[in-house]
Amino acid sequence: MAWSIADYRTQYAKADSLCQEVQSFKNAAGIPAINELRNAGHHFLKAIDDTGGLASQAELDAAVAHARRAIYEATEAGIVSALAAVRKFRNDYATVQVSGVIPDYVKRLTSCSAAKRLIENNREDTFDRAQDHADRVTVFRDLRTFVDDLDNGRDDVNKVVADDRKQTRRFTTQIVMGVLAIIITICFGIWASTGYKGFTPSSGSSNLSSPVNSADAG
Repeated sequence: MAWSIADYRTQYAKADSLCQEVQSFKNAAGIPAINELRNAGHHFLKAIDDTGGLASQAELDAAVAHARRAIYEATEAGIVSALAAVRKFRNDYATVQVSGVIPDYVKRLTSCSAAKRLIENNREDTFDRAQDHADRVTVFRDLRTFVDDLDNGRDDVNKVVADDRKQTRRFTTQIVMGVLAIIITICFGIWASTGYKGFTPSSGSSNLSSPVNSADAG
């Protein structure tokens, strides 16, 4: 396909805007995307003459291809960074019930698996990185929104963690108090059946407390 200068301007502007968008997300645009933009500009300068007219269609086509590859590289970096952020969140709250806090949590995790497969498939040598990557842009933006929701939901998830810890401490305290009560009851029962009832005064004490016979006294 023979591209026009207007096509190049459109593709370059789209790529540049996306690189800035990805860069604002976790500083993740990456060197490959920036290099593709640089190459796009280099080929475009070779494609036009001093008057701004088209001097080489081949160079212009190369410029457009590099601009589209920049979109590929930017989405690659953005998706990988987003998946890493999701993975960190899952590790941080691996033992917490998160689905009640983050909307559509399980469904969106499934989307992450699909995004990972997309990245892996697009790395094949036969994949045309200069094609239109609108689907990859959509995947990146959906993941970015998911990561934003995860980050914004951390406070609420932390509250769930704190409540779970309180309940655990309360339950543990109740168990300990119950065990202590049983132990005390058993000890008291043993003392009452053997120690207290088996006590008898000593012989010396018995003699001291016996009344004196008047006949013996005489």
